[in-house]
Amino acid sequence: MSPPDPAPLGERLRTARATAGLGVRELGRRVGVSGSMISQIEKGISRPSISTLYAITNELGVTLDGLFTPATPAEPATVRRDGEHEVLPLGDGVTYTLLGGDNDRALRFLRIRFEVGAESGAEDNPMCHGGSEYGYVHAGHLGVTVDAETYVLGPGDTITLDPQLPHRIFNVGDTPAELFWVFAGR
Repeated sequence: MSPPDPAPLGERLRTARATAGLGVRELGRRVGVSGSMISQIEKGISRPSISTLYAITNELGVTLDGLFTPATPAEPATVRRDGEHEVLPLGDGVTYTLLGGDNDRALRFLRIRFEVGAESGAEDNPMCHGGSEYGYVHAGHLGVTVDAETYVLGPGDTITLDPQLPHRIFNVGDTPAELFWVFAGR
């Protein structure tokens, strides 16, 4: 099965960039990539790494989870069948799948898959952002570095972290890893 088309992500980024009044070259300069790379991401030709995507969204004043189709509160219930979830494939072997969310409470519930060797960002480029994050490792083994401390997590392990501290997640095993993740208050 081939990964989903990344064009919707590119379209949403293009809209956010236009709203911010930035050209592709200026946005690229601000986040440390070429204007050509920004253009390729917007056209769905290239998939950004998580760290590049976070840099872009921070520069544009939008949140990563805001790039998914807006979630709405359940009234009385929202059911998404298997195959109906929005998928956000990123570079470096990481795929986000939106499982649910609630805009009123600024919540997003995701399944994140890390292929062997995949990481949320380079060791020298951890992420920092607002809100709170909670994770449950469903399969595989992940390293999670928060500030200067690294934790190795396996199936059934959970983590709560303050995303305002520098952090990154990476697959430390020899099989793909799957993580259920909640972003809150972003």
